[in-house]
Amino acid sequence: MKQIVRRITGDGMLLAIYIVLSVITVKITPNLQITFTGIAIIMAIVLYGWTDGILIALLGSFVSQLRSAYGLTITTPIWMIPPILRAVVFGLFYHIYLKKGILLQDKKILFFVYVAIAGLVTTIANTGAIYLDAYIFQYPVALALVESIFRFISSIASSLVIAGLSLPIIYALKSAGLLHERISVSKNESKQNG
Repeated sequence: MKQIVRRITGDGMLLAIYIVLSVITVKITPNLQITFTGIAIIMAIVLYGWTDGILIALLGSFVSQLRSAYGLTITTPIWMIPPILRAVVFGLFYHIYLKKGILLQDKKILFFVYVAIAGLVTTIANTGAIYLDAYIFQYPVALALVESIFRFISSIASSLVIAGLSLPIIYALKSAGLLHERISVSKNESKQNG
Protein backbone atom coordinates (compact mmCIF):
# COMPACT_ATOMS: atom_id res chain seq x y z
CA MET A 1 0.00 0.00 0.00
CA LYS A 2 2.83 2.38 0.90
CA GLN A 3 4.44 1.85 -2.54
CA ILE A 4 1.16 2.57 -4.32
CA VAL A 5 0.74 5.84 -2.41
CA ARG A 6 4.36 6.76 -3.14
CA ARG A 7 3.89 6.00 -6.85
CA ILE A 8 0.65 8.02 -7.14
CA THR A 9 2.26 10.91 -5.27
CA GLY A 10 5.35 10.71 -7.47
CA ASP A 11 3.24 10.66 -10.63
CA GLY A 12 1.31 13.69 -9.37
CA MET A 13 4.54 15.60 -8.77
CA LEU A 14 5.89 14.60 -12.18
CA LEU A 15 2.65 15.74 -13.81
CA ALA A 16 3.02 19.11 -12.07
CA ILE A 17 6.64 19.30 -13.26
CA TYR A 18 5.50 18.50 -16.82
CA ILE A 19 2.96 21.33 -16.71
CA VAL A 20 5.52 23.81 -15.34
CA LEU A 21 8.06 22.75 -17.98
CA SER A 22 5.43 23.16 -20.70
CA VAL A 23 5.22 26.83 -19.74
CA ILE A 24 9.00 27.19 -20.03
CA THR A 25 9.07 26.98 -23.80
CA VAL A 26 11.45 28.63 -26.23
CA LYS A 27 9.29 29.75 -29.18
CA ILE A 28 11.30 30.31 -32.33
CA THR A 29 8.29 30.45 -34.68
CA PRO A 30 4.65 29.43 -34.18
CA ASN A 31 5.50 25.92 -35.43
CA LEU A 32 9.03 25.66 -34.02
CA GLN A 33 9.51 25.61 -30.27
CA ILE A 34 11.74 23.89 -27.77
CA THR A 35 10.21 22.47 -24.62
CA PHE A 36 11.69 20.45 -21.77
CA THR A 37 8.61 18.41 -20.85
CA GLY A 38 10.56 15.31 -21.87
CA ILE A 39 12.41 15.52 -18.55
CA ALA A 40 9.22 14.71 -16.60
CA ILE A 41 8.45 11.83 -18.96
CA ILE A 42 11.96 10.39 -18.60
CA MET A 43 11.80 10.72 -14.81
CA ALA A 44 8.46 8.88 -14.73
CA ILE A 45 9.89 6.06 -16.83
CA VAL A 46 13.06 5.79 -14.75
CA LEU A 47 11.21 5.86 -11.44
CA TYR A 48 8.03 3.90 -12.18
CA GLY A 49 8.15 2.40 -15.67
CA TRP A 50 6.99 3.17 -19.17
CA THR A 51 3.28 3.00 -18.33
CA ASP A 52 3.72 5.87 -15.88
CA GLY A 53 5.70 7.76 -18.51
CA ILE A 54 2.79 7.36 -20.91
CA LEU A 55 0.35 8.49 -18.21
CA ILE A 56 2.40 11.62 -17.50
CA ALA A 57 2.67 12.36 -21.24
CA LEU A 58 -1.07 11.82 -21.76
CA LEU A 59 -2.27 13.92 -18.83
CA GLY A 60 0.46 16.52 -19.15
CA SER A 61 -0.12 17.10 -22.86
CA PHE A 62 -3.88 17.30 -22.25
CA VAL A 63 -3.52 19.92 -19.52
CA SER A 64 -0.91 21.82 -21.58
CA GLN A 65 -3.27 21.84 -24.55
CA LEU A 66 -6.09 23.16 -22.36
CA ARG A 67 -3.80 25.91 -21.06
CA SER A 68 -2.67 26.91 -24.56
CA ALA A 69 -4.24 29.61 -26.68
CA TYR A 70 -6.01 26.89 -28.67
CA GLY A 71 -7.68 25.17 -25.72
CA LEU A 72 -9.80 22.10 -26.28
CA THR A 73 -10.45 21.51 -29.98
CA ILE A 74 -11.18 18.60 -32.26
CA THR A 75 -7.42 18.24 -32.84
CA THR A 76 -6.46 18.06 -29.15
CA PRO A 77 -6.00 14.25 -29.30
CA ILE A 78 -3.71 14.67 -32.31
CA TRP A 79 -1.48 17.06 -30.36
CA MET A 80 -1.35 14.60 -27.44
CA ILE A 81 0.16 11.83 -29.59
CA PRO A 82 3.75 13.19 -29.90
CA PRO A 83 4.54 13.29 -26.14
CA ILE A 84 2.93 9.88 -25.73
CA LEU A 85 5.18 8.52 -28.48
CA ARG A 86 8.20 9.97 -26.67
CA ALA A 87 7.19 7.96 -23.60
CA VAL A 88 6.54 4.79 -25.61
CA VAL A 89 9.84 4.93 -27.52
CA PHE A 90 12.12 5.82 -24.62
CA GLY A 91 10.11 3.60 -22.27
CA LEU A 92 10.56 0.55 -24.46
CA PHE A 93 14.32 1.09 -24.69
CA TYR A 94 14.53 1.63 -20.94
CA HIS A 95 12.40 -1.45 -20.24
CA ILE A 96 14.56 -3.67 -22.47
CA TYR A 97 17.68 -2.70 -20.54
CA LEU A 98 15.94 -2.95 -17.19
CA LYS A 99 14.87 -6.53 -17.98
CA LYS A 100 18.57 -7.30 -18.50
CA GLY A 101 19.32 -5.82 -15.08
CA ILE A 102 20.96 -2.71 -16.56
CA LEU A 103 20.01 0.86 -15.76
CA LEU A 104 20.13 2.68 -19.09
CA GLN A 105 21.49 5.82 -17.47
CA ASP A 106 24.64 3.85 -16.64
CA LYS A 107 25.22 3.54 -20.40
CA LYS A 108 25.51 7.28 -21.00
CA ILE A 109 26.02 7.23 -24.77
CA LEU A 110 23.07 4.87 -25.28
CA PHE A 111 20.98 6.98 -22.92
CA PHE A 112 21.66 10.08 -25.05
CA VAL A 113 21.02 8.14 -28.28
CA TYR A 114 17.68 6.75 -27.07
CA VAL A 115 16.53 10.13 -25.76
CA ALA A 116 17.46 11.60 -29.17
CA ILE A 117 15.59 8.83 -31.03
CA ALA A 118 12.52 9.44 -28.86
CA GLY A 119 12.88 13.17 -29.58
CA LEU A 120 13.04 12.56 -33.33
CA VAL A 121 9.93 10.38 -33.18
CA THR A 122 8.22 13.16 -31.23
CA THR A 123 9.24 15.69 -33.88
CA ILE A 124 7.99 13.49 -36.71
CA ALA A 125 4.66 13.12 -34.88
CA ASN A 126 4.51 16.88 -34.20
CA THR A 127 5.15 17.60 -37.88
CA GLY A 128 2.37 15.18 -38.76
CA ALA A 129 0.11 16.90 -36.24
CA ILE A 130 0.80 20.26 -37.91
CA TYR A 131 -0.22 18.85 -41.28
CA LEU A 132 -3.35 17.15 -39.91
CA ASP A 133 -4.32 20.30 -38.04
CA ALA A 134 -3.83 22.34 -41.22
CA TYR A 135 -5.89 19.86 -43.22
CA ILE A 136 -8.74 19.84 -40.70
CA PHE A 137 -8.82 23.63 -40.22
CA GLN A 138 -7.81 24.32 -43.84
CA TYR A 139 -4.89 26.68 -43.37
CA PRO A 140 -1.65 26.72 -45.43
CA VAL A 141 1.30 24.64 -44.28
CA ALA A 142 4.01 25.80 -46.71
CA LEU A 143 6.00 27.38 -43.89
CA ALA A 144 5.78 24.18 -41.84
CA LEU A 145 7.46 22.27 -44.67
CA VAL A 146 10.41 24.67 -44.69
CA GLU A 147 10.57 24.64 -40.90
CA SER A 148 10.70 20.83 -40.83
CA ILE A 149 14.45 20.88 -41.43
CA PHE A 150 14.97 23.23 -38.50
CA ARG A 151 12.53 21.18 -36.41
CA PHE A 152 14.69 18.07 -36.77
CA ILE A 153 17.88 19.95 -35.95
CA SER A 154 16.30 21.56 -32.89
CA SER A 155 14.85 18.17 -31.92
CA ILE A 156 18.25 16.58 -31.69
CA ALA A 157 19.70 19.59 -29.85
CA SER A 158 16.83 19.77 -27.34
CA SER A 159 16.94 15.98 -26.83
CA LEU A 160 20.61 16.19 -25.94
CA VAL A 161 19.85 19.01 -23.50
CA ILE A 162 16.98 16.99 -22.00
CA ALA A 163 19.24 13.95 -21.60
CA GLY A 164 21.98 16.12 -20.11
CA LEU A 165 19.58 17.66 -17.60
CA SER A 166 17.95 14.32 -16.78
CA LEU A 167 21.14 12.45 -15.89
CA PRO A 168 22.08 14.52 -12.79
CA ILE A 169 18.50 14.19 -11.56
CA ILE A 170 18.61 10.43 -12.09
CA TYR A 171 21.94 10.16 -10.27
CA ALA A 172 20.50 12.15 -7.37
CA LEU A 173 17.54 9.75 -7.26
CA LYS A 174 19.94 6.82 -7.39
CA SER A 175 21.96 8.29 -4.50
CA ALA A 176 18.71 8.63 -2.55
CA GLY A 177 18.07 4.92 -3.11
CA LEU A 178 14.95 5.40 -5.22
CA LEU A 179 16.21 3.43 -8.22
CA HIS A 180 17.60 0.45 -6.36
CA GLU A 181 14.21 -1.21 -5.92
CA ARG A 182 13.40 -0.89 -9.65
CA ILE A 183 16.48 -2.88 -10.69
CA SER A 184 15.84 -5.45 -7.95
CA VAL A 185 12.22 -5.85 -9.04
CA SER A 186 13.32 -6.23 -12.67
CA LYS A 187 15.86 -8.92 -11.77
CA ASN A 188 13.22 -10.81 -9.77
CA GLU A 189 10.77 -10.59 -12.71
CA SER A 190 13.44 -11.95 -15.05
CA LYS A 191 14.13 -14.89 -12.72
CA GLN A 192 10.41 -15.69 -12.46
CA ASN A 193 9.87 -15.42 -16.23
CA GLY A 194 13.09 -17.20 -17.17
